[in-house]
Amino acid sequence: MTRSADMEIKLNFASTIKNTLDDGNTAAVKVGQRVLQRRLDNGIESRQVNRAWEEQGITIASGAMVDLDLYDYAGRDIGAGAGRDALGQVLTVEEIVCLVIKKTAGAGSLEIMPTRPANDISWVSAQTVANGGAMKNNGIRMWYQEDADAFNITDASSHMLRLVANGGAVTFSIFVAGRHDDNESSSSSSSSSSSSSSSGSSNSSSSQSTSSQSTSSVNSSSSTT
Repeated sequence: MTRSADMEIKLNFASTIKNTLDDGNTAAVKVGQRVLQRRLDNGIESRQVNRAWEEQGITIASGAMVDLDLYDYAGRDIGAGAGRDALGQVLTVEEIVCLVIKKTAGAGSLEIMPTRPANDISWVSAQTVANGGAMKNNGIRMWYQEDADAFNITDASSHMLRLVANGGAVTFSIFVAGRHDDNESSSSSSSSSSSSSSSGSSNSSSSQSTSSQSTSSVNSSSSTT
């Protein structure tokens, strides 16, 4: 039995600028482009992934925090057991190719790394109410790096992500696609897809307007070889 994953990602930006003149005539210009459209095959090299994980509807009470271990997902149970993927297989991730966080509900603001937990993920910066980066409803943050050297995750040194609810409760979802460098094959087969449309870049993007949206999903199946 083999574990594998693939991923499809789309990131588009499109807007129309209009100027209505006093005589009623309108001039319009379309701006934007397809920033990214890529299918990543199974593997541990550039433009490849072999692990995927998603948790939807995580709620944090006002003033509380959640620390997520993005190396072995300790304590996170998405339905098949704590620290396991959607097929019930033990999950470890050593590189992240795509990380998406979406705030879906709640009166509060979702802060990312307002304080640093032990063994914090070094490449995730603080995004808080104080610095203007906290997430409101339908806000999205996305990190994407398809290179062979993607975003590094190291057990016991750089693997913890802290999320805090400021000013009220919050609900959010998180999606991860990555690689386990040392173990390309295991005992499941899965596929994942992530689709996003936002006004950001291919490395990190945020979206909180009606003209952009992001969705992500994980579809899994098992096979015996």
